[in-house]
Amino acid sequence: AEYVAYHDRLLFAPAFRPQQFAFAVRRSPESFPDGELRLETNTGSDVIRTMCRQVETLGDMHFSSGASTFQFDGDKYAHAYVARTFEGKKPNPLKLVARARQFSSFLLM
Repeated sequence: AEYVAYHDRLLFAPAFRPQQFAFAVRRSPESFPDGELRLETNTGSDVIRTMCRQVETLGDMHFSSGASTFQFDGDKYAHAYVARTFEGKKPNPLKLVARARQFSSFLLM
């Protein structure tokens, strides 16, 4: 992992370098985190590194569930992951890990 991170620093400009996919989940930018979201390898707790770009959308995202409607009005990002392996080896499986803090909850879709 350090070998790849070192070469990423040489290859990519700082604005485009892959960053760890580990984020705090908050109700608003000023709020204390309700939890965290991470993308890890299935063989351990190594957080993978993704390239990230903020995307502009035409409006807020929303969905209905029963009598309620939920709205997403925060920033939106697109992530790209390159699974590098040696010849003949398969990439490690990934797992999405979502953890809520004590007395907190959030909806992951």
